[in-house]
Amino acid sequence: MRNEVNKKLIKVLKDYGVSSAFIADIFYHKTTLDFLNSINVFTIGIVPVTSDSKNVRLVIPTSSNSLFLQFFTLKFILYINKHAEEVKYTKTLKTWVNYFNGKL
Repeated sequence: MRNEVNKKLIKVLKDYGVSSAFIADIFYHKTTLDFLNSINVFTIGIVPVTSDSKNVRLVIPTSSNSLFLQFFTLKFILYINKHAEEVKYTKTLKTWVNYFNGKL
């Protein structure tokens, strides 16, 4: 039964083009990390500096394994992503405005 579920999950992940995954709690999701690594998905995780980070490909180090710290780190990463998208949008908009005003 479990192999059938895994095969279906692998098919869904590949159909949707999932190539990376963010893991907030590497201790709770140990089995998930092993599974994602077995199907060659790039894993990003919040890892306390005192623990082993062999299963995670990109480590975001934290000082402890508290839920508050994981939430703060995740919120910070989402803020950075939002800011990067806003900067990209603003630059694209300025480029188009300059193009249509004949400044390029």
